[in-house]
Amino acid sequence: EIFSGLILDIGSGKGYLEEFLKKRNIDADIIGIDVEKPSDGLVASGNELPFKGNSFDRIVCIDSIHLVSSNDFRRVLKKGGLVLFTLFFNQENYSSKKKLIEEKLSGFEILSSTTVKGKENEYMVLARK
Repeated sequence: EIFSGLILDIGSGKGYLEEFLKKRNIDADIIGIDVEKPSDGLVASGNELPFKGNSFDRIVCIDSIHLVSSNDFRRVLKKGGLVLFTLFFNQENYSSKKKLIEEKLSGFEILSSTTVKGKENEYMVLARK
């Protein structure tokens, strides 16, 4: 299950992921970080994560990974841990957004990737370290 173990939510903002899971009765142990005061988390940058190495079982980053220039998420993710990255896109930037995620996850096992088109287009990738 993607939402088991200790989860880091990079760019958690107002806690939409936690709210989404609670509405579905999914009890998850999530630590959210954001550069601005998140609703229920820590003020921190995804570039320099304030955690020990191998601290997290899962990392989720919804439409924020393009704002993170480092790959420090690799350091804090346990071996075998899962990453779920998503980015919103439009027709002009789809290729560059997809490439950005694929480069960030270089060396990871891609378990699933999908493109969702609708009111907001989104590219999503689930990968294992």
